Amino acid sequence: MQRYLVLFILLISIGLSATILNVPQNYHYISLAIIAATDGDTVLVQPGTYNGIINFDGKAITLASTYIFTNNEADIHHTILGGNYSDASLISFINGEGEGSILTGFTITNAGAPAQGGAVFCDGTSPTLLNLRFSDNQATSGGAIFTNEANPTIENCEFINNSSTEFGGAIYLEASEMTMNNCRLQNNNSDGAGTLGRGGAVFVSYSTVDLTNCNFYENTANVHAGAVYLSYASANILKCQFVGNTAGGNVGAVYSYKSTHLEVINCLFYNNSGTNAGSLRFYTDVAPTDVPIVLNTICYGNTPCEIFFASDNLSHELIIAYSDLQGGEDAIVTNNVAEIVWLEGNIDADPMYVAPEYDHFFLQPESPCIDAAQAVFEYEGITYIDTDSYLGDNLDMGPCETDVDNPAILAMFEADIMEGDAPLTVNFTDLSLGEPTSWEWYSNGDIIPFSQEQNPQWIFEEPGTYSIRLVAYNDEQTDWINEIDLIQVNVPSAADEDLPPANIALSVYPNPFNPSTTLDFSLSESENVTLAAYNLKGEKIDLIFNDILPAGNHKLTWEPQSLPSGIYFIRLIHNHQSTTSKAILLK
Repeated sequence: MQRYLVLFILLISIGLSATILNVPQNYHYISLAIIAATDGDTVLVQPGTYNGIINFDGKAITLASTYIFTNNEADIHHTILGGNYSDASLISFINGEGEGSILTGFTITNAGAPAQGGAVFCDGTSPTLLNLRFSDNQATSGGAIFTNEANPTIENCEFINNSSTEFGGAIYLEASEMTMNNCRLQNNNSDGAGTLGRGGAVFVSYSTVDLTNCNFYENTANVHAGAVYLSYASANILKCQFVGNTAGGNVGAVYSYKSTHLEVINCLFYNNSGTNAGSLRFYTDVAPTDVPIVLNTICYGNTPCEIFFASDNLSHELIIAYSDLQGGEDAIVTNNVAEIVWLEGNIDADPMYVAPEYDHFFLQPESPCIDAAQAVFEYEGITYIDTDSYLGDNLDMGPCETDVDNPAILAMFEADIMEGDAPLTVNFTDLSLGEPTSWEWYSNGDIIPFSQEQNPQWIFEEPGTYSIRLVAYNDEQTDWINEIDLIQVNVPSAADEDLPPANIALSVYPNPFNPSTTLDFSLSESENVTLAAYNLKGEKIDLIFNDILPAGNHKLTWEPQSLPSGIYFIRLIHNHQSTTSKAILLK
């Protein structure tokens, strides 16, 4: 969760020194707001669906949803950039854009199938892509993203159900450099036949790629490399998980084809499958820049073997150290063209995951992989890793550090009913793994939990759609899960005098604001009303109003002169009920 706070602070600082152009309040179309924007500005888009081609036009601007202020993941799901374009990508960076051109906080879906990049096309640019969902995009190559001589930075993004008919179900890189951190790529597919259908998630051609903390789950390729295909490429793969990727051809997870550099460090390969190998396959008839290495990595439970070398005419080397390889060195298929530099620290033992069926790959306290890796490793003058970020006596194998005294928590829950008429009573059951001792339940991005019980019952009074977030934690561990649009509360089919009164709608306008904003609400009868402002910590920082008001419409002004810029929550309490709205102060 810390990374979202850092992003929020970054974007708040951008907003404070530039103009915010609101869509659709001030500009009906995103393209019109971009035309009006200048370097440093933010185009802020309210939840909704926006169809149309977007071109950043060389500007160092931020195109963002309200997620940058609310930190509510539902805003990403509900702010959609869409269309049905078979002749163009939805979003283009083709006019020299750099890292100051930022796209953040949207779901992006192009129902058409252009030749290159269904969602995003980058040519000679270096944009920054943050907190995005690429879902159900299609293209001939690069179902979601296509780059040519570009250097994008991609962080905290999801790529789900994207597809290509040739190369790269989600991403295609050509003569590019890409940095990707904290991303999830799942159920992407490259379904071409013959020499096509390669790289179910990512295809890298004559490019350099750095993948860190990325999860590749259940991607497929009709021919080769269900997850990542490296062609004449250079790749650093750190703390990544490859789980359940499959290919109709040679390897389920990663294929290094005529590539010059490959480092696989603290990664995990599990349940991947191909015709030759599950984890890694090598084919090289060119001299590599250096010897590829597999370090501090777990390759266990993949079929038909873990690592395979094609029978080409050039001798290979592969360094393996401090890794858990099922079958050990003898299980590597070398075809007599590879020399395995089998260094110390390698084992062949069940890694003992906590709950792989839930993609929870922390290690059980008895796992032989705990403290079995190296935090500092140098070989023949090359330092491959040097970190002091670990628990216990040394680094663990794989991407997850396990605290044997405080098992990692995996937040999970279920609801006994997910749709019904208002008022809807829902019983929530905590199913979290690990040993949580405290729980907080939130609705629709609120910062104040509606319950801190382990298994609460809650009544949803108002019709609407509700996202539910559970945070489970103890003194040492924390995890959370956010189920978007989980509860649907309908308007009752017939009037019922026994129903409790619905919550009052509270409008905050303008929003963002400076120096004041208007709080607008209506009362059906005379009653006592309390209006208070809270900060992001849930602390009350201003009592705005507390008195009896008559029935009718009311507009109260809030002018927080002494408060700094930031997000605040206005809570209206009436008739023993409450409603909350967000207010964004920009000074």
